[in-house]
Amino acid sequence: MHVVAPGGLREAKKKATREQLTSAARRLTLEHGLDAVTVEMICLEVGVSVRTFHNYFPTKDDALAGDQPTFGDEAAARRFVAGGPTGALLPDLLELMDPSATVQDVDRAELHLAHAVVLREPRVLARQLAHAMAQEDRIAGLIAERRSLPAADAACRTVSAVALAILRRSVTDWVTADDDSPLRPHLDAGLAVAMTELGPDPTASREPSPVCPTTQERP
Repeated sequence: MHVVAPGGLREAKKKATREQLTSAARRLTLEHGLDAVTVEMICLEVGVSVRTFHNYFPTKDDALAGDQPTFGDEAAARRFVAGGPTGALLPDLLELMDPSATVQDVDRAELHLAHAVVLREPRVLARQLAHAMAQEDRIAGLIAERRSLPAADAACRTVSAVALAILRRSVTDWVTADDDSPLRPHLDAGLAVAMTELGPDPTASREPSPVCPTTQERP
């Protein structure tokens, strides 16, 4: 018989409570609006005390945001900086940033809930944008390290922003898709579009079309 260590049970319970608080905060926000929701309302919804709430989150906004992902663990980051896994910059970036392992077990309904809150509440959107900017800086630093360039290099920051845009679009398409597809195919599709559309313009080498002669003006 498999026996779970007491510490493992405690951590699982803490994780479940944290997720319940975030879910309740989001549901109440969609129902009442962010400004009308209080910590006490969230606690009543979950069945915990205000003191317990503050053991998990400093404010209701923190509960609403939930845990924000950091793309790629240290081992994956080192592999990327060393030129892996394929040697192609943009595909390697998307491999590093792929959050599939983190989100694959998340209830799709919770993802829809989080997406709906971001669309409705500008304050939540601003918080997510701030987090994305911090991640953009981190990714740009890894690109610069991989290419032996200064951390503030404009090209590295641009590539980082492009990669994050592909990821954001792919995740949105995945969350809003009316199916049970995994995230990775959406990410691969987004990458394929970017590689095609951001590459050389296939029409650029064509000869310019002849200009139609203008009609002579009448005297």
